[in-house]
Amino acid sequence: MGASFLRRFYGPYAEGQIDKTVYMPTETWVNHANVFRHHGFETASLPYYSHPTHSVDAKALHDAIDALPPQSIIVLQVCGNNPTGCDLTFSEWETLANTFVARGHFAFLDVSYMGFVTGDAEADCAPIRLFAEKGIPLLVAATYGKSFGLYGERVGHLCITAPSTAVAARMKDQMKLLARAETGAMPRFGALIVSTILTDERLKRVWETDVQEIARQLNDRRAILRRILEELEVAGDWSFITEQKGMFLGLNPSNTEHVACSIGAMVRSTLNAKDNTSEGLQNKEQTVLHDIVEVR
Repeated sequence: MGASFLRRFYGPYAEGQIDKTVYMPTETWVNHANVFRHHGFETASLPYYSHPTHSVDAKALHDAIDALPPQSIIVLQVCGNNPTGCDLTFSEWETLANTFVARGHFAFLDVSYMGFVTGDAEADCAPIRLFAEKGIPLLVAATYGKSFGLYGERVGHLCITAPSTAVAARMKDQMKLLARAETGAMPRFGALIVSTILTDERLKRVWETDVQEIARQLNDRRAILRRILEELEVAGDWSFITEQKGMFLGLNPSNTEHVACSIGAMVRSTLNAKDNTSEGLQNKEQTVLHDIVEVR
């Protein structure tokens, strides 16, 4: 819906001031590019993840954004980056925000994993407030599928900042028309669940506690995986496992040790193998991955 709205109404594109390209990190949700291309945009990648350091290359990202045409649309995930587990620090967000202001860029912010990084949804969403306070034009696309366990309902919200109440009213009317054209009428069940929880103080506290527990469990599983790999003396520096955050490990207490042992076997096999051709290494990787996915 956000892509559709911008394709029709974002001034610099509609007026032909810049080409219709949306920029996003190379490492982003796999469907981001599909969504924007479906609505007639071209997409281009920005540097984000440093494989040698297993962290965000904040300087490369900043420099790339600083070099883009003024008023470009840039898609960024706010927290719990999918698929890397690596987020910008708040200081890095501040530097980036200043560049957005200087270059007049538009921020399309994706929020899917609020609370899964720090255990506090408010803290995880701090970059949104930072951008809004600096007056950066932005759109926030948020989903409650993860933090409320409503995958099947696909419920979320779309927020757009406006320069005045009158402009906000016109934007709202256009969004209603787009929603009507796309779905006829939105389902209410998932939205009612979320609104019921967030408007009831007792239920909201329960939800906040549950989100804290999810974040704790994710961090605990990372710590266990790292500890086992280090105990097995698997070659390499595994500290990045606990430095990264979010849900992209897919482990539970019953299979963490198996995955660690499988990784260890793969590393040792690679280091000791006589057949270190690309085909040979690929066969070894497939064998180990098969062992991992067979765990129930």
